[in-house]
Parts: sequence; C-alpha cells; structure tokens
Amino acid sequence: MKVSRPDGHVNEGPDPVEVVYDRITDAVFALDRDWRFTFLNDEAERLLRRSREDLLHKKVWAEFPEAVGSTFQDEYERAIEAQTPVAFEEYYPPLETWFEVRAYPSPSGLSVYFHDITDRVEHRQRLAGREEALRDAYAIVGDRERSASDKIQALLGVVRRTLETDVGMLSRTNLATGRYVIEAAAGNQPRPEPGDELDIAAAPCCRHVAQTGEPMALHHVREQAPALSGGALDLEAYLGVPVRVDEETYGTFNFYSREPRKAPFTEWQDTFASLLADWTGNELEQEKRAQQMRRSNRRLATTTRRLERFARAASHDLKEPARTVASQLQLIEDRFGEALGEEGRELLGFAQQDARHMRDMVRGLLAYARIEARETQRVPVDLESVVDDAWAGVEVPVREDLEVIVGQLPVVGGDPVQLRTLFANLFENAVRYSDQAPRIEIEAEAEGGRWRISVEDEGIGIPQAHHERVLDPFERLEPASEAGGAGLGLAIGQRIVDRHDGELEVASTPGEGSTFSFSLPPAPTEPSSEAELGPERGSLVL
Repeated sequence: MKVSRPDGHVNEGPDPVEVVYDRITDAVFALDRDWRFTFLNDEAERLLRRSREDLLHKKVWAEFPEAVGSTFQDEYERAIEAQTPVAFEEYYPPLETWFEVRAYPSPSGLSVYFHDITDRVEHRQRLAGREEALRDAYAIVGDRERSASDKIQALLGVVRRTLETDVGMLSRTNLATGRYVIEAAAGNQPRPEPGDELDIAAAPCCRHVAQTGEPMALHHVREQAPALSGGALDLEAYLGVPVRVDEETYGTFNFYSREPRKAPFTEWQDTFASLLADWTGNELEQEKRAQQMRRSNRRLATTTRRLERFARAASHDLKEPARTVASQLQLIEDRFGEALGEEGRELLGFAQQDARHMRDMVRGLLAYARIEARETQRVPVDLESVVDDAWAGVEVPVREDLEVIVGQLPVVGGDPVQLRTLFANLFENAVRYSDQAPRIEIEAEAEGGRWRISVEDEGIGIPQAHHERVLDPFERLEPASEAGGAGLGLAIGQRIVDRHDGELEVASTPGEGSTFSFSLPPAPTEPSSEAELGPERGSLVL
C-alpha cells in the first residue's frame, strides 16, 4: 500500500507515522507547495466530512472554495511565505463549524492541525450576549430621563433580541371580562400595536399564563401544546411570564415567533424574561401609586385653595363687624359706664373680652390664610435681624422687665416675612403664658446639613400629653386659655416650619417652661450648612 506522509515521503505498506497521526486527537492534514492534499488522518476526515480518497492529491482551494479569500487562505499563505507557524480561530460557514487551527510550514508544504471549538465559541458568545443584554437592561432601568412606558418599550426590545423571537409584548388581561389589551409591543411586522384590544380567547397562551400565574415556554406550540395553538396571533414559539401588580396578575410579558424554534428556550432566557417582568410589575405598581398620589394631591390642592379662599373671605367679612362691635362696646363704656352699675360693667367687660378674642381670631385666620396663599421664598435671611424685628413688634406690658438672650444666629435660606411671623408668635406665646417677666433664650447649631433653632422660655409649661395638641389650630389649654389669644399662633408657626421642610417640636415641663425647636435650611449661597455665625449677641435686656 502506498501512503503519502505529511513530510512528503511516500511509503509502501502501513506507515508508523500514519498510525501515530491517526491516533492523536487533533485533526491533521498536509498540503504540498501546490496546495494539494498529501495526507489526512481519521479525525480530519470526520471534521471535513470528506474521505481521504476524495481529497488526496486535490487542491484545497478547489475542494473548499468558500475558504478562498478567508482567514484560512490568508494565514496558510502567510505561513508558507514567511516560513513561520500560524494559529487562529475561524468559522467555516459550509460546515457550520468554528475551528481552532495551528499550521506549521516546511520546505515541502504545510502541516495543519485543527479541532472543532464550536461549543466553546458558542458558549463564549452566549456569555457575551447575556452580559450585553444585562448591561442594556440595567442601562434602561437606571435611565432617569426615560418615562416608565419608554423603559418598558425598550426592555421589550432587549428581551426579544435576546430570546430571538419575532415579537415582544406587554399585555393587560382581564379574565372576568375576557379583555386582552396590548399596552406595549416591539418587533417585526405584522404585530399588534399598543392600544389594540382582542378577545382573550384569541390569545390562548397568554390566557393560560394569566390563569395559572406561572411562566410558560414552548419552542413548538403545535407539537407541545396543541390546545394552545392557533388564535389571532398565529404563534408557533412562545415564552410568557405573568406580570403582577399589588400581588395580582396584571397581564403578561410575552414573546413569540410565527415559526417553531430549533431548540427550546434556555433556563437563562426564562430567568431573564422573568426578572424583567418582575421589574415591569414593580414599575407599574410605582406608577399606579404615583398616579394615585397625583390625584390625591390635586384633590388636596383644590380643597386647600377652597379653604384658603373661604378663610380669607370669612376673615375679611368678620374683621369689620368685629372692629365695629369693639368700638361700640368702648363707646358704651365711655358714655354710660357710670350708669351701668357694678354688674353691668362686669358684663360689659366680658363682652369686650370676647370682642378682643374675636379680633385675635380674625387676625389669626388672616395670617394663616396669607401663609397658605403666598409662595414661600428661599432667599438668604439673617436671623439676627429677623429676631430683632419680631421682638420689636411684640406687645408686652413692661418691656424693661423682659430678658432675651440671643446666641450666635446664622444666615439661613427661607422666607423673611414668614420667619419674622414665626419668631413673633413664639415670643408672644412666651410672654402671654408666663406668671412673671419671662426670660427667653434663642440658640442655633448646625445639624445634618441644616440649622436647628431653639427658643426657650420660663413660662408655665405644657403637660406632656398636650405637646402635639398645642400645635393644632384654635387649641388653647386651660388655664392657658385664660391668657387670651386665638389659639392660632403655634399652628401658624408649625405651618411656616412645614413650608421650610422642617418640623416644629415641643419640649416642656409644667412649671419650668417650654422649648420650641425647628430646623431651617442653609442660605442658598452657602456651600454647606457650616455657614459662618454672626457675632455672639450675649444677654440683651430689651
């Protein structure tokens, strides 16, 4: 038997070199300088799907014309011309195979060692494809500029490409009414469009997923589940996942093709679709909450505007009658006081006290309405100036007897008019509810990027059980109610603090006094809350 060896020699009978080449796991063939086959081992025959008899002494480019102009030809020719070994990976379409190739030149030709790496390359490509799909999905989900509907639309495209299906859809199903509404769709035409509505019986696969609440993957619907084939969508491959909102099935995240798949959907594809269906359900749930919140806010805003208009109208309508009543009562006292007698004068005093209370209530309502009606500014405000102005406007019996200790106060970001009202109300509260000349202390400290302000007095104090109640409108606690006032001062203060994104807090002990504290934002021009404090004011007797 005559045998051609890779080194170009020809032997009669079995050749030990041939035996060795047939035993190695790699496929091997040899070419001469004219590119003719001189040797093939068994593995080469198997991978090339050609026999020795069919290829020996024939030119490789004639037998494998698709390799002409490819990496195979370029690398083989480079190896021969440079007399240097080459190694590469390349796909050969006619054989649908990826090869890893090593070629070694010699003066007589070229020895080629190769093996099938299709599984390895496809695995690598699958991993790369999965990584790209996850990266694309995360980019979409994390895009703050996209709306929820845009995100869902884009995700459908990512999953559809990953699953290699014709169409991807988000559908809303209602088993009770039989409605099946397409909310989003991506993929090849023809396909349903968002807003299309079908009878759910025309989408049996989606109906099954909605009924069972479980994912379903069929690579050949007609063979695997004949009862689910047909319908308006005319699908032959299907992967569907239920979308849940508020723990109820909202619809399906589904993907289908009109032709059967060659292979089943993989576990990773099932998981990927399920993961994004869960995200879609969460996004729809958040959007539902946001819509509910927007509706509630609109209703609240409408109610608030109506209440503000009512408060302003009522206050204005009451202001003049209250002033008239007070004036007439004073006129009665001036003209007829002596004739009224002791009991009459006492009754007149009660009436005047009630008139003053009505006046205070009207003023309070007007102040509260003004806060709600006007927009809260955010400008730099020097609290020291605000405190001075607020204290100057407080009505006190004997100002010389009152002591106000003002610590270092910052420049904050806020509404100067509202903040002046806030401090004025706290001062009036301290003066009104004190058995003797009060001592008021004001301090500030940086806290969590804001300024915490505290106003401490030595008044009669507030029982622990009433700390929250005193911040409600028209609340006046006994015996504090005997001191007069409309019960709106602290409520107005609470609303002002709300407008500055803070909360008015009360710490008080009966008989020892009260501390009202709240936080204010730093001035807009300051880089942080560590703004410079003004010079310490010390103890001021005002």
